Amino acid sequence: MKIAITCAGSQTKWNNYMGIPKQMVPMFGVPMLQRTVQAMNRVFPDSRVYVSIQDQSKKELYIVDGKYEFYVLPQFDKADAAIKSLVPLFKEIDDDFLVLMGDVSFSKGCIDKIYKVISREQSKESNEIKIFGRRFISGYLPHKWGELFAYHIPRQVKSRLFEAIEIVDKYYNLKLINRKIGWEIISCYFAKGKSLPEIQKMLQRKNYPSSSFITVEDETDDFDFPDEYDYYVNKVVKKNYRWVILKFLRNIAPARFVYFRLINAKASIKEMILVAAAKVLPKPVKKLIKKLLGWE
Repeated sequence: MKIAITCAGSQTKWNNYMGIPKQMVPMFGVPMLQRTVQAMNRVFPDSRVYVSIQDQSKKELYIVDGKYEFYVLPQFDKADAAIKSLVPLFKEIDDDFLVLMGDVSFSKGCIDKIYKVISREQSKESNEIKIFGRRFISGYLPHKWGELFAYHIPRQVKSRLFEAIEIVDKYYNLKLINRKIGWEIISCYFAKGKSLPEIQKMLQRKNYPSSSFITVEDETDDFDFPDEYDYYVNKVVKKNYRWVILKFLRNIAPARFVYFRLINAKASIKEMILVAAAKVLPKPVKKLIKKLLGWE
């Protein structure tokens, strides 16, 4: 298996905060990219690690301690998803790939989960894509949306992934959709007929197969804007007294549901109902609520 850590985004929202790329911001005393590289070196010592960048002249900005090599993308459109930017690498090397977003602060729990899932998949020679992320709102950062953190892509499913990327590109070029990022691509990947209505329905509900979408709901998160990074450092890295209390409450199911999912996130009524159905109520009741709300 090969590992690719993507650092090729346009970073316009980051606006050169602190004078460094956002993948290099300090996290627990070291650059965030270094934490990810060294975590991969530790849990997958036999895997080659690539750090993908879009400009050969900027290599020195991403030099960190750890075992890795740079992969300079042959072409990159800022509107493209990180996963699409790596297609040339996927075609060049016939192997399974683990792709991690370079601007994500991975918790130890998330790294352990990635290791366990991939080890299990490799032991049974599975050919099923695995996506690690969060479907909906965050309980740690003021995000009201989901995030994609990592992908495990067996070599057998690469052609299906390439097909999904091409279809999303086609709809984007026809101006039928206004984005072609990771969410659109995986929605197309899982949509059976690949039609635009099916993709949009999958994108709205995010009801991806539970065996393929591995939910990560801890302090793992990414940053688009400087204030999000500052907020994260204050809440998670510095661990002030309020954060310690909230982290304790997070592990108590009722408190986690009430505070993190509803109050702190300022969720809409529909989001509250959906979270309640997903976390508290039996599956038949969950299905009934989704049907009544028009989500079925």
